[in-house]
Amino acid sequence: MHELYLHYVSCKGVWTKSSLVINARKEHHKRQKSTFEFWTRDKMIQELGTDLADDLIARHKTAEQALPASKKGQFIIKNPDFPDREDLHRYKNFAGLRQVKEEKHSTSASLTMEAEVEEESMHAAMPFSLNMAL
Repeated sequence: MHELYLHYVSCKGVWTKSSLVINARKEHHKRQKSTFEFWTRDKMIQELGTDLADDLIARHKTAEQALPASKKGQFIIKNPDFPDREDLHRYKNFAGLRQVKEEKHSTSASLTMEAEVEEESMHAAMPFSLNMAL
């Protein structure tokens, strides 16, 4: 109804000089969020086993050494109170993946009318047309 009013105002009350445009669109979006946690070596061994934990720690140490000083701490976080104790270092581990699905729906159609109609008969037909559309 709001759309019709806007078109009525835009054509200055002369429906025969109006055009109505409505568009249809449907969108789907999927987002994935990865979650990482920082675990100590003991927790990694408990969750993953000794072999896998040692392999991940070695990979993290190699990756951390390749980083510039300003980016250190992406894979290994040292304990601020005891930075030299390796048993208190925390290592980055994949904790989970969450997928979020979003859908957007918007409906529209396109109609362009041009006719030579008397304005009074157009206004008389308007309530009937609106009732048919609903």
